[in-house]
Amino acid sequence: MVLTQIIQIKGKDYNVKFPTVGQLMDIESFKISYTNGKYIDMALSGMKVHLFALDIADTLSYFAILIPDLKKDLEVKNWRDIDIKFAKELVEVYKDKFIPWYKPIIDDLYGFDKKDEDGEQVKE
Repeated sequence: MVLTQIIQIKGKDYNVKFPTVGQLMDIESFKISYTNGKYIDMALSGMKVHLFALDIADTLSYFAILIPDLKKDLEVKNWRDIDIKFAKELVEVYKDKFIPWYKPIIDDLYGFDKKDEDGEQVKE
């Protein structure tokens, strides 16, 4: 299990580490805050525009916490100031580079308490 990944954004490499417990909490809080408390409502709506907005919120929440220099490097004062076309590029990096690295690790961690009928640990 590799707990670091190189993510390239605008030609710059960022060394991204798997989040600590505190960072996981910060990421989830960022999502709720960034969507003005509407994250769940947007997810449940199923509307395409909401799903795109959630992709942006997910991307920015992870990158804001795990790549703290990114905001300064992008020369934005507020994450809401990012151009929509560039936000799409960030989402592509998130989906193409970050998620394929992150998801197997998180799936493994979430599976820590899976047991079969005999009480044996289930390996996936």
